[in-house]
Amino acid sequence: MEKQGFESAVGCVPAALKEKLLLLPESVRAQCFEIRLRKAQPVVLFGAFGCGVLQTDGSLSKTAGPAAVICTQEQLDAAFHCCCEYSVYAHENDLLRGFLTFHGNRVGLVGTAVCDAAGNLTAVRDVTGLNLRVARDVPGCARILLGLFRDGAAQSVILAGPPASGKTTMLRDLIVSLSSLEQPNAQKLCVIDARRELLTSHAALNCDFYRGYPMEIAIENAVKTMSPQLIVCDEIATKREVDAICYGVNCGVRFLVGVHASSKAELLRRAQVRRLLETRAFDRAVLLAPSPVGTVSAVLAGRTLFDA
Repeated sequence: MEKQGFESAVGCVPAALKEKLLLLPESVRAQCFEIRLRKAQPVVLFGAFGCGVLQTDGSLSKTAGPAAVICTQEQLDAAFHCCCEYSVYAHENDLLRGFLTFHGNRVGLVGTAVCDAAGNLTAVRDVTGLNLRVARDVPGCARILLGLFRDGAAQSVILAGPPASGKTTMLRDLIVSLSSLEQPNAQKLCVIDARRELLTSHAALNCDFYRGYPMEIAIENAVKTMSPQLIVCDEIATKREVDAICYGVNCGVRFLVGVHASSKAELLRRAQVRRLLETRAFDRAVLLAPSPVGTVSAVLAGRTLFDA
């Protein structure tokens, strides 16, 4: 289990900058989604409060005045190397995909690309920006969806939402609830945690986590060796990932998958989602509203979506 929340997310930040961040009021820290660190630029926070520039007194401002906290190159480098656990080489694959994971918090990064003669990305150097995304557990936030997984209800479910809608938070809560041995219909879960951000800080007793695996490999391994009743995976995007899910469906495994989409129309425009719907195994698609975090805007029937 990993500690989550604002204090965990800023754990990679050097002491002098962390001290300023921790001066923020608790109400701001509790509502913060992202902390942007950019080379020689003011520190900017995003959350339910909107966005603001961090000030030296621990307040937020809409402008970058003389009291704005500036992230130095040294502070940015220190945060980056901390997120890499002081081994950039060991995290090369994640760097090529544009992110790191620190204590369950995803850290996006930007820098200078190094490409080979064929134009393939081979490395990232001179990191100039980090986006610390604050991961949180919200126990009970997905309670409204538990009925979809009871016997006789939906076989598999797509959970869709725009960025910062609480999709990953909802998935973590469902993982805890569905694997709980206290539930009358407790299920054996396998979680494909490719980005290492689905591990919950609460006990998931009947659950096995594949962390950092390529999604398609983890799904195949889980189906063959762990006899899961439900496989959970987030941010389905590629044909290979969809092929692996279709393989699992054909082996009788149910899936809970997360995808990026802010509306029914956007959901249907995604070719990989339509392929999942074509399996006829996904009986429900849950749409999350942009805000507040974890708000369900619609529960749609999979067959209706497919026929739309």
